[in-house]
Amino acid sequence: MSVWRVLSGAALRLTLLFGVTIGLIRARPYDDGGLGTFLTPSLNCPAPCWNGVRPEFTTYEEALLLLGSSEAIRDLGSDMRQDNGHIFWKWTTSHSPFLMNTTDVGYASVEKNVVSGLYLPGLRSFPDTWFALGAPQQVIIYSNAFWGINNVIYLSVYPDELYIASAIFCGATPRDLWTAKPSVFIGQMPEYSELYAFVYAPDDFKGWLPSPLC
Repeated sequence: MSVWRVLSGAALRLTLLFGVTIGLIRARPYDDGGLGTFLTPSLNCPAPCWNGVRPEFTTYEEALLLLGSSEAIRDLGSDMRQDNGHIFWKWTTSHSPFLMNTTDVGYASVEKNVVSGLYLPGLRSFPDTWFALGAPQQVIIYSNAFWGINNVIYLSVYPDELYIASAIFCGATPRDLWTAKPSVFIGQMPEYSELYAFVYAPDDFKGWLPSPLC
């Protein structure tokens, strides 16, 4: 038996073993720590909605009561000027399985005494949201958002006005994206500079990032 045949047989066995291993990993249900339930509206609250709060429908007073009853929220407060402002809070430690930092401040924007949008910061990692929610409808890359041209916002756009924003940088690899800490916007698309905004369908690029990113 030739050396080539031996090596070929070994390589084939390794390939088959790798394929079976990947298949078993994919077959296992993904434990998102409750993130999918946390982000998904209940049946009696049409999307966009979170914790009973519906942007463009829920009043400031109603939102205070709903958010105050949530076990996920502590240190609830508000900063209002007449009928405009914010309701703000921090996360309780009981939701740390999918929250990286419970000191981050979430808020509900209020305009004319009605909630206009929700901001949920501090999720653990990008793949948690991807596996919990599935692939987005589109991805928008903002290459000059916030701080300068070397910084990038990777915005995943989902149905029913749900947006996941992850801050990375121009030279980012897929690993950098997967370890980025995402934030969730509900009911109101986050405002970034659109000077260098590029819109993609998930199938427009191979892997997780377009090339070049910036």
